[in-house]
Amino acid sequence: RLSHQAGRLECAVDRPDAAPRGWALVCHPHPQQGGTLDNKVAQTIARAFLQLSWASVRFNFRGVGASEGGWGDGVGEIEDARAVHAAFAARPEYAALPFALAGFSFGGWVVATLASSLAHDGSGDAKPARLVLVGPSTEKQPVPAVPADTVVIRQSELSRRSSSSVRVTPSSVTSVSPAFAERMTIVFSGAIGSGSSLRRSNEPYVQTPSF
Repeated sequence: RLSHQAGRLECAVDRPDAAPRGWALVCHPHPQQGGTLDNKVAQTIARAFLQLSWASVRFNFRGVGASEGGWGDGVGEIEDARAVHAAFAARPEYAALPFALAGFSFGGWVVATLASSLAHDGSGDAKPARLVLVGPSTEKQPVPAVPADTVVIRQSELSRRSSSSVRVTPSSVTSVSPAFAERMTIVFSGAIGSGSSLRRSNEPYVQTPSF
């Protein structure tokens, strides 16, 4: 878990068996609509990155699960994601690795906004190697321009086969990097399995600004 001035953030980190090739920050859907780090789509995103030999970091926004604090009107949630990213990017085991930002619905808006903010920070090291948006929220939140190679999986193309599985079809993935988009489609489809929850590892708390 990560400490912040308004409380503490609950985190779940999943690592591949071998040394990770990179790490991905995964954001869950709207916290006021039942979104948590255990959301099935968020877990599927994490599982997909694991199959690409990337570590994944999921966390609960403030006020969700064991995370302290309360709803931050979107601004606080972006700062939560920024703080988690900064904390893990500073860790020796991740500092030299490329990172990706990924999110589902509201979480997609959060990571798109975070990616735009990091790009304007002027640090090349702060640019994600890939941005993955699954059914990003675009109606209630202003989504900034995203890189041309962003992988977008449209909400309309997501379908539930059961309460614990999500199907991603090739036509649902768009990207100017077809090879990566195809690979992501394959791992998303193969990441379903039995729909069982990913293992959680205990993590120390991280500090983020209060709002």
